[in-house]
Amino acid sequence: MEAALMIDIGSTFTKACSIDLSGEKILATVCTPSTTNTNVSEGIDEAVQLLDTVIQEKIDYKLRLATSSAAGGLRIVVVGLVPELTLKAGKLSAYNAGAKIVGAFSYKLTNHEIDEIENLNPDILLLVGGTDGGNEDVLLWNANMISQLGIRAPIIFGGNKVVASEVKTILEEKGKILFLADNVLSRIGKINTFAAKEMIRKIFIERIVVSKGIDRARRCVDEDIIPTPLAVFNAVKLLSSGTGREKGLGELMAIDIGGATTDVYSSASGAPSLEGTILKGLPLPYDMRTVEGDLGLRINAATTLKEAELNKVVKNQNLEKNDLRSIAEKFSNNVA
Repeated sequence: MEAALMIDIGSTFTKACSIDLSGEKILATVCTPSTTNTNVSEGIDEAVQLLDTVIQEKIDYKLRLATSSAAGGLRIVVVGLVPELTLKAGKLSAYNAGAKIVGAFSYKLTNHEIDEIENLNPDILLLVGGTDGGNEDVLLWNANMISQLGIRAPIIFGGNKVVASEVKTILEEKGKILFLADNVLSRIGKINTFAAKEMIRKIFIERIVVSKGIDRARRCVDEDIIPTPLAVFNAVKLLSSGTGREKGLGELMAIDIGGATTDVYSSASGAPSLEGTILKGLPLPYDMRTVEGDLGLRINAATTLKEAELNKVVKNQNLEKNDLRSIAEKFSNNVA
């Protein structure tokens, strides 16, 4: 039997799934506590042993793949110019790379915002802004402000190409690690999330996986470990477009409800169904991920209950209001 092993390393649990490739079926799935505080590979070994027990067979896997959202996942701060243009394009690039955006700032950075970024201590800082040949002053201002940061996070510049070399000089003279990517919005109406997304993915694989100790799991798998949301993003794209041998499902949406956030993935044009509709704002990519940062079923259970409207939930579930509030509070306080 040809089988594949799929592993997801989370901050709390490590999940493993055994798949029969020839029979195209799931053999078993298991979940064990993660060991990210000691040696992440120990948790993987425990999960694999548990799989063998459940399946009642020790399998020599043909393929082993892993994803990770451990140690806070991939934490990014995005700095842009106009909130609905370059900042939005930068955020889409980060989301599509599987990142968790912990801070987003527009226009000229202030001293207070620099202090905030310092405290956030992101894994990566993405600096964008200006179309090619557009605004230069704000980008140079922000580059100078960012150069004052004491954090060691790599910086990706994906803004106006005219000032790229000057931004590089400003940041590298202060010892910052800088990577250059194509402009996320080279001209109004032309969004390019791919270059920044790929740069984020590369930095995650080459630097962040090592700094978080996840690289010790690399010996257990056959390919690079990637962020869990990026794996879901790629899976939705594959389901939509298909392969050379099998047709895809076409336009679709997938919703991943977690303990703290809800991720929404879509592979669709988003074209209006009504004739005469006038489109405004930034044109969105066909494949994209967005995140509702305060809707989840554990840490943010109370917020989710509030947004769902308590009276409607009580009516549909035949529960008392106080009982439902107690359940939400219990989930919020017991994230495991």
